[in-house]
Amino acid sequence: MYEDHEGNILLSTFDKGILVIPDVKIPGVIHSFRDDPITSLYCDKEMGLLLGSSKGQLMAYKNNLLSTLNNKGKRPIEHLFSSPDFPFILFDDGYIRLIDKRSKTITELIEASLKDAVIVSNDLFYIGTNRGIIKCERSGVSNFKM
Repeated sequence: MYEDHEGNILLSTFDKGILVIPDVKIPGVIHSFRDDPITSLYCDKEMGLLLGSSKGQLMAYKNNLLSTLNNKGKRPIEHLFSSPDFPFILFDDGYIRLIDKRSKTITELIEASLKDAVIVSNDLFYIGTNRGIIKCERSGVSNFKM
């Protein structure tokens, strides 16, 4: 038996591996997500922990509160893209969408499957889709030219 510096208890077994008993004083589960499993995670300073679900919901966990940001998705959210200075979170739930980190408004870009993204600046990014690579430029507050 061994207790680590985080309060977890490790129990040695005979040929069955190691059993870990977590510190029961620390809540380890924020929600079970049994009916809508989480398919993607992204941590952001402003918005907290973002969670994409298998039913296309975008949620945020911040200050011990779980909130739904978007529930209009038709497919699993498999990727969440952003960067510390980029003012948006890019995701795909049947449509490729952006959510503004400050206002929480959502902008639909295109109906396609998001595979990857490269953020060049606050006003320029590239998205890899099932249709090819698309260059996106912001012109104005929430207008995007593709």
